Amino acid sequence: MPLEIDDLLNLEQLTISDNMILWNPPPMYNLTRLRILDVSSNGLTGPIPFYFPNLLNLEQLNVSFNTFRGPIPSTISNLTRLTILDTFANFLSGEIPSDMFERLSKLQVLDLSSFWIRSSIPMSLFKCKELQIMNLAGCGFGGILPKEIGNLTMLRSLDLGLNKIEGNGKLLDAVLVFTV
Repeated sequence: MPLEIDDLLNLEQLTISDNMILWNPPPMYNLTRLRILDVSSNGLTGPIPFYFPNLLNLEQLNVSFNTFRGPIPSTISNLTRLTILDTFANFLSGEIPSDMFERLSKLQVLDLSSFWIRSSIPMSLFKCKELQIMNLAGCGFGGILPKEIGNLTMLRSLDLGLNKIEGNGKLLDAVLVFTV
């Protein structure tokens, strides 16, 4: 992709999925109107680019099916309009900052599956009251499922498979699809 992509100041949606791009997209500092960014199913590698979190109008971010490595940038929390965050099928690891979800109140779909996390489920996640779909399968979480999951009353699909989570099934009564 040419560097001039950053000159498309009115661009609201950029989809470059399924292209097998083997390099990271050029910086996108000037795409202030961008609402949807889909770079899924390519060969992107290295850390998730730090400039993604600078796209403050972003509502949907899909980086799934790449080979990104390392932690998820804590600055993702700056994307306060984000409704969809999908990082599935990468090689992400590390801790999720405990306050990462504090400002993501509009989040409706979250897929962090296959993200090898060395921490517990961040309590700030349970403040995302608009969440409808949450996939945390294969993240390495363990311990007791926090009772605060009951705060996610809009949740309709929850996948906690391939973890070592314990908990009370009564907390999950409102969830239509539940996988452990």
